[in-house]
Amino acid sequence: MRKTVNKRGHKINISTITTRERLHQIKNKEKRNAQRIERYSNSQYRKEKNNIRNKSRKQKYAENKTSLFKILGGFKCCLCGFDNPLALQIEHKNNTGYLDKKRFSRHDQFFRYYITHPLEAIEYLQIMCANCNQIKINRD
Repeated sequence: MRKTVNKRGHKINISTITTRERLHQIKNKEKRNAQRIERYSNSQYRKEKNNIRNKSRKQKYAENKTSLFKILGGFKCCLCGFDNPLALQIEHKNNTGYLDKKRFSRHDQFFRYYITHPLEAIEYLQIMCANCNQIKINRD
């Protein structure tokens, strides 16, 4: 195994490097590392990336919730008829929410499962407003 030093002082193992691309990567390693450090240390860059990611997550969550609400009969409480979507919640009919918590680790898995299995959604889930849901929890 023979090592040599190139013009910039990098040690290069001649026996393992056979392509020009690899040589180019070695020559420009410090430059690429400096660019990465500059890009990731920039807090504005990180904020923009996180905002884009969070917007898409929130949008998917809202779409999934809307489609599940449509499967369950629309935006209306099953007990009192309240119809403000900001206060409506998805409730398990027979207090079987703990089973879904074990089965699904994230909300998107929960929504995707019940969207693809609408008969089970109708059987096990219902839409309630926050007040009726709290009354049901305290009563049971």
